[in-house]
Amino acid sequence: VPGVNEAQVLPRDLVFVIDTSGSMAGESIRQARSALQQGLATLTPDDRFNVIRFNNQTHALFMQPEAATGNNLARARRYVANLQADGGTEMAPALERALTIPASASEKAGERVRQVVFITDGAVGNEAALFAQIRQQLGSQRLFTVGIGSAPNLHFMREAARWGRGLYTAIQDPADVSGPLQRLFAAMEAPVLTDVRVQWPGQSGKVESFPARTGDLFRGEPLVQVVRGTALSGVLKVSGQLPGGRRWKQSLDLQQAAPGHGLNRLWARQKIDHLLDSARLEGSEPNKARVTELAVEHTLMSPYTSFVAVDESPARPSGATAETEHLPTLLPAGSQAGMLRYPQTATLAPLFTALGVIGLMFALAIGLLQRRATV
Repeated sequence: VPGVNEAQVLPRDLVFVIDTSGSMAGESIRQARSALQQGLATLTPDDRFNVIRFNNQTHALFMQPEAATGNNLARARRYVANLQADGGTEMAPALERALTIPASASEKAGERVRQVVFITDGAVGNEAALFAQIRQQLGSQRLFTVGIGSAPNLHFMREAARWGRGLYTAIQDPADVSGPLQRLFAAMEAPVLTDVRVQWPGQSGKVESFPARTGDLFRGEPLVQVVRGTALSGVLKVSGQLPGGRRWKQSLDLQQAAPGHGLNRLWARQKIDHLLDSARLEGSEPNKARVTELAVEHTLMSPYTSFVAVDESPARPSGATAETEHLPTLLPAGSQAGMLRYPQTATLAPLFTALGVIGLMFALAIGLLQRRATV
């Protein structure tokens, strides 16, 4: 962006949310602590921050984001170093705690940007409800997700970042936790253009642009918008807000645009996501026929289409007898030793079990009293 130098970055309110549920036990919680410590190291004296941990309960280090002073950062590092993985997974209260902080006067004036970093393996079963919550509570914030562990819920992590107009980062190599995080935090440190607006020439109701709400422009990260239904002529106008509140504008002559290949698939992918997102928000069934049509026409995977590879070579001699063998269920690499199954995320199950036992004891006592009375 012309007119932006290295010193021009917006101060931030940065909220870290870390998953400390039982599914994060072992290598995952160690990676999560390392990721959070690296995030704390990127804060400047102009930034404010908070740390929120969650399992079946949610706890915040501060009541509200505090200045990144030396004392506050030291307190946060000690807090993070002592985090342990245990309990169930209740993500919704943590999301609400992070996303519903009242906007400050500087944020309303565009002088500060608010970012939320969600560090988790995404082991949840209520994805649709969480996506709707993000859309309803996000406001002007940006949600960034960091996938932890050897088997993170990639679908949830990618979609949460897309719904949150942020970036998704996967920690795939336990030996290289810092590499992907350095790229993520370097981009987050430099939001050089906010309130980005794009005006296509001759824009009408037939023009479809994705994403409908553009995110922020970060140094080193492209900002992509895909449009169908407008002619390659006229002037494209792009504007945004620079650090300090100044407006930035740029006009591009589309007749000088270079030809591209494969853009139809990029548009179709965004269109399919839009159809599925709309159905989730409305609580209705997606337009299966339209989604299937787009996926087949542009050779894309969707909930209703896939790619199938058929291996016709024989797996065993035709005369051999098939045998059945029981194999143990394997845990993801790095999970805590001795964890025979995933921790239960139905966090009220112990309470229900206890109430059931108490009820049986009362029933047994009443039965004995009645038997005594009849004797």
